[in-house]
Amino acid sequence: MNKNKKTGAILAIVVLIFVVFFGFYYKKSNLPAPSEQVNDQQNESPVLEESTTTSPVVTQPIVTKPKPIRVISPNGGETWEKRKQYLVKWDTTLPKETKAMSVLIKTSSVISDPYLLSPTKFKSYEMFLPSQFPNGLPGEGSITYVVPETIPPGTYQMLVWAGSNCTFSRPIKRCEFDMSDKLFTIK
Repeated sequence: MNKNKKTGAILAIVVLIFVVFFGFYYKKSNLPAPSEQVNDQQNESPVLEESTTTSPVVTQPIVTKPKPIRVISPNGGETWEKRKQYLVKWDTTLPKETKAMSVLIKTSSVISDPYLLSPTKFKSYEMFLPSQFPNGLPGEGSITYVVPETIPPGTYQMLVWAGSNCTFSRPIKRCEFDMSDKLFTIK
């Protein structure tokens, strides 16, 4: 009987060591080493997080890539007045020869993707006449804009888009784009 207790205790210790070793090895094999962490979403391994229960929870990190074109101003919250001039600014990581276009979209709520809009549900106003920039706006920069008397008062978002052989109004090919983060007011 005493021998059975010793054998049972030894067996329990061996099983406990095996469980601890296997758990440590399993947890260690799912976490990337700090030098192996990559920002590219396609190459990232799931991250193992501790849970209040005994089973681990696996989550996928959220990685956002910077947009190739970015509206700097107006970016929301500004108030523009008719017949006054304002600096419109954007930057890009697209090639220097890429031309841009800009449009004001009259809207009462923030738009995240202009390609999801129905053309009949919003009104857009081209900001710069084609005669001013017959080949399009420079891909990056800042331009002084005078708010025309003819534009209706209300809330707007600025859309800047760029790319080759792409359009906003007829999305044959999607353009790279960015919009003001929030609405701004024209009065």
